Amino acid sequence: MGMVGYGKSTTLNHLLGYPAVRGGRQVIKQVFAAGSAAKGIKTNMARQLNVNPALLPDGADLIVSDSEGIGSSADDNVNVVDAILELLKTEPAALLFVHRFHRTDLQFVRMLQMFKACTNINSSNCFLLLTFAQDHENEVSSFDADPTQFLNELETNHGIDFFDAEHNVMCIDVDSRTAKIPELRTQLLARMPVSATMTYSELLALASDKHDNAALAMANLTKELETAVHDRRWHEKRIKHLSIAIATTGLIPFVGLIPAAGMAIAVGVSVSGINSLDKKIPELAKKSQDGRKAKAYFLAKLNECKKMIH
Repeated sequence: MGMVGYGKSTTLNHLLGYPAVRGGRQVIKQVFAAGSAAKGIKTNMARQLNVNPALLPDGADLIVSDSEGIGSSADDNVNVVDAILELLKTEPAALLFVHRFHRTDLQFVRMLQMFKACTNINSSNCFLLLTFAQDHENEVSSFDADPTQFLNELETNHGIDFFDAEHNVMCIDVDSRTAKIPELRTQLLARMPVSATMTYSELLALASDKHDNAALAMANLTKELETAVHDRRWHEKRIKHLSIAIATTGLIPFVGLIPAAGMAIAVGVSVSGINSLDKKIPELAKKSQDGRKAKAYFLAKLNECKKMIH
């Protein structure tokens, strides 16, 4: 995985193929077409490519996939990442990220964030290959084959914490990469598989659903709390009016005692209603407060997911 034109296909060709002879000189066989904008995920079985058997662990075969590069289109990038994540659901594999130092491309960072959100990715099941060119003096002098600053920036500014300079990061000069290929191959074969629980699109839909459910629950709680407060006020007014009526009616000899008694019962009902509501309203207020927090939490999660593409 990586940005368009950063050397993913070329790196895989170095990792997999015997040198081929062209025009009397040895060149790396083009297992995967390099130097062009690949489309989709191209997968090859290593044995079918006549890869040196010594490169295969314990006589096993390797399934190698070269994905479409990440570019400037957010929607296209989601499709690329989703295709890889869909594959990782059923066929867990180690991930190799190829990137150019010292470019912290935003689209690259967003891609890494998607993988972090949707998989069990960690320093044991992925690898980062940072490439540079000797003819780019600024890259070499500032980079000096030390990725520490770049990795610190990824972790501090973007929360990407699954790259460790000592365990799963390598710096390689694209003009003399052949010498580093055996070490890179050894590192990759030692990786554990990454598995995906969902695609990014599924994660976004889930975050949206959770936020919508929290918002609906919050609206219902707000309405229930408002109704309870309204009912309590109604009972208070009822007690006040009935108390006045009882006092007035009770002054009428003989006849006034019966309705006064009935109104006294009604007052008792409202007093009981107020007591019940006095217990219910604080509970609803607490649930409403928790509901606001839940809504805010899921809104933050939804916005966090959206930031991966916008």
